[in-house]
Amino acid sequence: MKNPPRELLGERLSPEEYLRDFDPRFWRITENDFWKFERRQSFQEQGNSSWDAFARGDWSESLKLLEDRTENLKSYFRRVTEQGFTTYRVRVVEEPLTPYMQWLIHSQRQRSEYGGHVRIVGVDEVAPFESDGTLPEIVTVGSEAIYQVLYDADGVLEGAIRSDAPEDLASWRDFMMRLYATGEDIADYFERVVETLPPPDPGEE
Repeated sequence: MKNPPRELLGERLSPEEYLRDFDPRFWRITENDFWKFERRQSFQEQGNSSWDAFARGDWSESLKLLEDRTENLKSYFRRVTEQGFTTYRVRVVEEPLTPYMQWLIHSQRQRSEYGGHVRIVGVDEVAPFESDGTLPEIVTVGSEAIYQVLYDADGVLEGAIRSDAPEDLASWRDFMMRLYATGEDIADYFERVVETLPPPDPGEE
């Protein structure tokens, strides 16, 4: 498998600019779908009510809030289907799981029930591409744009770098597709590894 480009060269966007730029492009996808490569093992997701409950140590409330969003997820993925594209995620997982990762796999497993395609790969699958450092977080939006999503040391969104170069899009999409082909479906991983774990302690992050 060919190495993708380490760093994107393009326009630097603030968090607000990134979100404003991303959303209309996402809903304009007509080919090549949506792909996301997730490498970090912990993020701060303030404003996500389920994550907020997890972060304050209320695991049962966190899971309840995930269930409460079911109808919104169904509506979201109906709209994606009507637009004629599919969402794919490749999630790198290190074991033992971080508390955040335990929460995230619950969240992403639920999304997969309604139309999101998520597969898990281990660190061994990406290690050959990380001799120069950890791979970045990457999003490709159809054939329009690719973003390298940026976070600070605590996992708080700092913005993104956007590239419109076809070679960047093609290289990263090919990389993600190849990893996805070897990955484990998130529902299977959830049942095998996560479902019976005790509640996580966010203080261990």
